[in-house]
Amino acid sequence: MLLVKLHKPLSMKWPLPVFLILLLSQLPALAQDVYIDSTLVGSEEQQVLHTKRGDIFFGSTLSIATDSIQFQIRDLSAVTFPRSEVRWLGLVENAGWLRDEVTFPNGIYDYEVLHWSENLSYSMTAFCLSRGTEEYRNISILYNVFDAGLTDHFSIGGGMIVPFLFVIRSKLAFSVGEKFHLGAGMSHLIGTGAEAEGFVSHLFGIGTFGTPKQYLNITAGVAHEWEFPDDSPFIITIGGGVSFAPNWKIYADAGLSPGNEGIIPTIMLSWFKKRNRLEFGVLGVADGFISAIPMIGYAHRF
Repeated sequence: MLLVKLHKPLSMKWPLPVFLILLLSQLPALAQDVYIDSTLVGSEEQQVLHTKRGDIFFGSTLSIATDSIQFQIRDLSAVTFPRSEVRWLGLVENAGWLRDEVTFPNGIYDYEVLHWSENLSYSMTAFCLSRGTEEYRNISILYNVFDAGLTDHFSIGGGMIVPFLFVIRSKLAFSVGEKFHLGAGMSHLIGTGAEAEGFVSHLFGIGTFGTPKQYLNITAGVAHEWEFPDDSPFIITIGGGVSFAPNWKIYADAGLSPGNEGIIPTIMLSWFKKRNRLEFGVLGVADGFISAIPMIGYAHRF
């Protein structure tokens, strides 16, 4: 999330709506070294086990010992693998390298399980892009941004709000438990034209509760206006998403700034298939009454 200072100083009544309208106008593979996530035992999320000889299994981890791993293969019995033969074991949503594998028969694997949960309309979540995953996102033609996962926990990105605003952002996120995720994000908005100029840095904390299928998300932090620091508001967003069908998700978020008027809600319907996602929704802008601005979005993963 970012705040932008217009060429003329804004009254404190409108920094958040202007910021969010501008933002919303904008709005692969893992190196297959040995990787074993020891926190998987008891997790309800779908997991993938990749052996050194190239076999790929989907299911859940029953136990991890010093020299062996017991893995419950989906729709089959449990199998014990020598740990020395396992190349990769983790959540399917973190296995970015899977997009380079063949599609498995009978629906055993489909890219849709990844759920596309890293971003809401204008809020980042504490779900992070996995290492090697890259994503391009466009909202309402004007906003274009590209993000890349440098590790399973850290991503960077950048883009442009056509025609005069540039965006630079990064995120660090970790899973504290199966359904509790924490992160921190930083976004910079750089205005270079006559209509908007200046530099704003937004540092915020992120808390996400749930799984990529169903979660609640909260962010909070100050958007620092470098030229006019007294106009730097504290911004809070609350949102979440729910997957209600194999290829469908609905999500929403709302932003507010304590001490300032207005609340900016959005709601989006998302359809995703393999590496592509389409979104349709509305942005609400409050000014005595709420005006609805239609939004359409598209994203692609590489």
